[in-house]
Amino acid sequence: MAGGPIQILDEIEFAPGQRAGFLAALEKRYRPQAEALGPRLRSLLLEPPIDVAGLASRAEPSGGGAAAGASGSRPAASLA
Repeated sequence: MAGGPIQILDEIEFAPGQRAGFLAALEKRYRPQAEALGPRLRSLLLEPPIDVAGLASRAEPSGGGAAAGASGSRPAASLA
């Protein structure tokens, strides 16, 4: 596979009503920090797939590239 294997880079759970803020933080802070460490973010799994009032959501960004999986650890990127 070109670009190396794809792996789950992180598992993130966030509170109900925080999906829009999470997605904004993902693009502004998480993605640049994670990609600076090597792997390119290729997809984002959101569960549930739509924002549901009163229900927490979970996100699993996944990606790959030359550095993905090289050390077996997840990037130390932060949404805060």
